[in-house]
Amino acid sequence: MRVRASITITIVLALGFVTTSFPQADVPAEVLSYADLLLYNGKVLAGEDFSPVEAVAIRNGEFLAVGQDQLLLKMAGPNTQRIDLQGKSVVPGFIDTHLHQAWVGNIAKGAVNGRVDFSEKQSGLEGVRQITASSPPGKWLFLGAWDNRALYETTREELDRVAPRNPLVISTVNNWAVVNSLVLEHIAADTPGITKDPDSGEPTGLLWGWAVGVVQYELMPWP
Repeated sequence: MRVRASITITIVLALGFVTTSFPQADVPAEVLSYADLLLYNGKVLAGEDFSPVEAVAIRNGEFLAVGQDQLLLKMAGPNTQRIDLQGKSVVPGFIDTHLHQAWVGNIAKGAVNGRVDFSEKQSGLEGVRQITASSPPGKWLFLGAWDNRALYETTREELDRVAPRNPLVISTVNNWAVVNSLVLEHIAADTPGITKDPDSGEPTGLLWGWAVGVVQYELMPWP
């Protein structure tokens, strides 16, 4: 009995020595956190060459890891949101700094409130008048029209007469638009792309480039 007790005491003392000799490391809290979101069983395009992997783990809005399901599923905790992609693809948030397709698609769909035919100015103005006549006062109207001379020769004064109560924008495919005076009130006078009469210096209602971007991306309501 004395021999066994001696052995037990020795083991306890040894374990105590090991514990006190190797204190617990000061581990950052982030290392002990599970992923917030785990997407798996898919094709995640990652890296500079967009090589597909099966899964991605996300924590605090940033990528924690990408790789195979077997490894990344271990990063999921009790509160991790798991999404089975079922073979679907996940791509990064692309940023296109020079885009024309937005205008092409906008015109093809008739902008927001419809498309008007400006192959001839008077018929185009009549089409605008019919649309505005059935629109509540103050409602912004975003129309589409194909690229042609008759539209570009239409002035804001002419649009004011057929749309006196509604801010009106008529966009074309090639990054041009014609607007009435109620729209110009919302665009800074020094915005690049506002066409002005060479004699009076007043805006004609024809916009291009930057000014059209202001209308399309800042004034147009998005879903």
